[in-house]
Amino acid sequence: MYNENVVFEQLKKESICVLHSKSRCLAYETYGAVRMAFELKAITSVQFNELADMIITNGINKPSAGLE
Repeated sequence: MYNENVVFEQLKKESICVLHSKSRCLAYETYGAVRMAFELKAITSVQFNELADMIITNGINKPSAGLE
């Protein structure tokens, strides 16, 4: 079984890269990976909320993020 911190850190790095890439499609894909990790209990609800906030609130739903 994976350590939840390892999975969380990997998803966090991926989320940061996706936001820098400015790709809306990759942002949705990464959110799906985050959601799946949460459903499989690989990350906690607090970690899920942090990543979802990063991807959705500060990415997909934020026009100034410039995702295309």
